[in-house]
Amino acid sequence: MVAFCIFLIMKKRILFSILLLVSLHSFSQVPAGYYDPATGLTGEELKMALHKIINNHTVKTYSEVKDALRATDEDPANPDNVILIYTGRSIDKFDFASDPTNPSNDDFWNREHVWSKSHGFPDDADTAYTDIHHLRPCDQTVNSSRSNKDFSELPHTAEYEEGEAPNTYTNDDYWEPRDEVKGDVARMMFYMATRYNSDALDLELRDHITFSGQPLFGRLYKLIKWHENDPVDQFERDRNDKIAEWQNNRNPFIDHPEFVGEIWGTTAEPQILIDTVGFSTGFGEVAAGDQQVQSYKVNGYNLDGDVTVSATAPFELSTDGSTWSSSITLSNNVSEAEQEFEVFVKLSPSVADGSTFVVDITHTSLNTPDVIFDVTGKEGEVLLTIEDARKKPMDERVIVTGIVIGGVNNSNSNRVIYDGTAGIVVRGFGAANESSQLEIGDSVKVKGGIGQYNNLLQISGEPVYINVLKQNVEIPTAQNLEIDQINEDAESELVIINNVWFNTTGQFQGGGSEGNYTITDGENTFIFRLGSDTHPLVGADIPTGIVNITGYIGQFGSDYQISPRYMEDVTNQSIISIAEAREKPIGSPVYVSGVVVDAQNNSVDNRIVYDGTAFIELRSQSSDSKSSDLVQGDSIVVFGSINEYLGQLQISSEPIKLTTISNVDVDLNAEEVEITELGEAFESHLVTVSDLTFTSTGVFEAGVEYSLTDGTNEAYFEVGLEIHPLSGKEIPSSTVSVTGFLKQSGDDYIIMPRSDDDLKVSAVTSLADVYSDRGDEVTFYPNPTRGVIKIAGFNKSKKIAVYNLFGELVFKAKASDQIDISSLS
Repeated sequence: MVAFCIFLIMKKRILFSILLLVSLHSFSQVPAGYYDPATGLTGEELKMALHKIINNHTVKTYSEVKDALRATDEDPANPDNVILIYTGRSIDKFDFASDPTNPSNDDFWNREHVWSKSHGFPDDADTAYTDIHHLRPCDQTVNSSRSNKDFSELPHTAEYEEGEAPNTYTNDDYWEPRDEVKGDVARMMFYMATRYNSDALDLELRDHITFSGQPLFGRLYKLIKWHENDPVDQFERDRNDKIAEWQNNRNPFIDHPEFVGEIWGTTAEPQILIDTVGFSTGFGEVAAGDQQVQSYKVNGYNLDGDVTVSATAPFELSTDGSTWSSSITLSNNVSEAEQEFEVFVKLSPSVADGSTFVVDITHTSLNTPDVIFDVTGKEGEVLLTIEDARKKPMDERVIVTGIVIGGVNNSNSNRVIYDGTAGIVVRGFGAANESSQLEIGDSVKVKGGIGQYNNLLQISGEPVYINVLKQNVEIPTAQNLEIDQINEDAESELVIINNVWFNTTGQFQGGGSEGNYTITDGENTFIFRLGSDTHPLVGADIPTGIVNITGYIGQFGSDYQISPRYMEDVTNQSIISIAEAREKPIGSPVYVSGVVVDAQNNSVDNRIVYDGTAFIELRSQSSDSKSSDLVQGDSIVVFGSINEYLGQLQISSEPIKLTTISNVDVDLNAEEVEITELGEAFESHLVTVSDLTFTSTGVFEAGVEYSLTDGTNEAYFEVGLEIHPLSGKEIPSSTVSVTGFLKQSGDDYIIMPRSDDDLKVSAVTSLADVYSDRGDEVTFYPNPTRGVIKIAGFNKSKKIAVYNLFGELVFKAKASDQIDISSLS
């Protein structure tokens, strides 16, 4: 490059000056001697030397960071824009999320912490929180999708594709950015692990998944690979120079990419990396003759030989968790570049003398440095089951193991653990083992004194020692209990209470007395508790139907409580058919849907609901769920309890909650039945009974039962309210057909018409009367009928005409000895 420029100066001075500027800009502007203290160093010595060089930078506010990113990540092709890290999209510098100066409402950008802030520095006052070297402009929704996931590689399939960021892939645990920025991401992570390498904040890269709250990030080997495959480009160099102007330090892994291999190794050489997720190097106290077992993973990359793992007594090693020795061999498969092995470690003291043990576990393989970490333990007291520990006197010290099953979302300090025999609350405040650090799924060993708080049994007597043995352990299955089965035996255990409902509506609140809600199964009540105002359920709508509730059982004074852990612990029961609901015992809660097929003409409150399987009566006077507000055609969802009134089956036991979904056209056909069929089988059905006559005369009065007969059997007919169209109308003296919903009242079944159309006078009933008045000697039989009428003594020179009661001609035919009236309504 230099010789080329010298040649050009002799030819054309102006062109040389332009190219010289380009040449100078192509290299980072590293101050002379900046990295001299790191010369000749490798490994941890190099890392610490670099830490001292880049430490104590000028700290900016989070607001200043936003301004800095507009400069550091400026689009070289458009100075009005910035480049978004995961999408590569160029966007207006001032399209910043939540910025009141936004020129539009399009997709905005915000500040992405590449080393997620929840992994070691959650407070914006932390220096790392505003370190520009790991902050990048990012599409705000992509930022949310990335969340605080570790970096790794995933299958490049549609199942894992992150739709808004092209060539980016994700799942619940990992995030794989597009190839163009993988090296950028890696070098930012190496910077963070070097810049923050002190007692105040020690960020470390690990070759395994890490978790929120830990100052760790993964996965190391993938980052090394990305660093090598995506070398430093000019955008990174320019960005490094600009950041140096803002905060007066540099990213050494951009200026000297070779530093990565000298500290963390390369992908070209064999490596052994340890995955200790769920493994605690502190085994705690184990009684002589007892044992405690844990396991961890060994990740081998490009191995040249087997891996030998060794330890000394009282620790032993195993590849299968059953055969133990002081040394084991992990067999290398030369055809696999990346391998994973599991190593089991057992502490089993043989002498009861209170000894403390510190033992190195060493990993050796061909052409790799030894990888060593130590494990500690102590010979101690006998381990108890939680069931036995619960029987110990107050203040007696116990040692138990168990899995954390709850408490995280309800208490800052209390955690509930369970070991298969019983559960108990753990509450400790020691500086190194505070119970508030435990997460659901942690397998722990706990030592402390038995105590209680308002009758809730705890391990809380200080000092309380807690060792996390493993993380993300499968939670024990919850047991099904009825409300009246919950007592001291269920305290601190995970249970499911099925088929209950809340006595209140609105939205959940948490903490103090506001976090207590009453649930019921129709006979018994119980306390549902949200112990914290940060619980995930706070702000959610209280369910209005039947629910199943999962949670752990607590106690306060004489009251027991169930505390859910997540939103998913409160699940709605499925809607059942009305036919199924009618089979439930009286008092049973039911959840049904249907259409209102009878409205307000017969009762202020009662409505008939139909779902295609059966009918049932609904009656609710709840202030916020009045059935009197329903009209015919309302499609509704109803939650309530089965009840009975004078033999009539109803959904009427309070509380009733009903929701109107829509209003639909109702086209319901009545079932034609005989008078002898009127009974329980047709209760609440819409029925039609023909060929009846009333035994009374006068006019219809509301609320009065009227008798009808077919000559042998009796039925009842009632107009329910004065607003009914039949109220005050004359009772027919002729044969009639009646339609209505069948109601039970004691031993009687009563037909309740919907309108005046439900009472029809039979068309041919008066034929004999008409012709008798004319002096014709005719006989009509059978009479009444709905089919063929035979005629005797009829003058066949005449014609037959039938009129309805309104004087309208409805049938005409030539003379005959019979007529078919089946087509007449």
